[in-house]
Amino acid sequence: MKNSLFSLCVQVSMKTEVTWLRDMLRGDDAFELQLKLLKQVPEEYPYKDDE
Repeated sequence: MKNSLFSLCVQVSMKTEVTWLRDMLRGDDAFELQLKLLKQVPEEYPYKDDE
């Protein structure tokens, strides 16, 4: 799940910090993540639109 969130944040050009708060695999009653937006990154295209 953490990798999926990382992929999503990369696709929308954001740098984030992700912290697990609760994890059912470690005995908690639910999964809970905390997301902190660190920075929005301007999109850069690997090509020019006019070519």
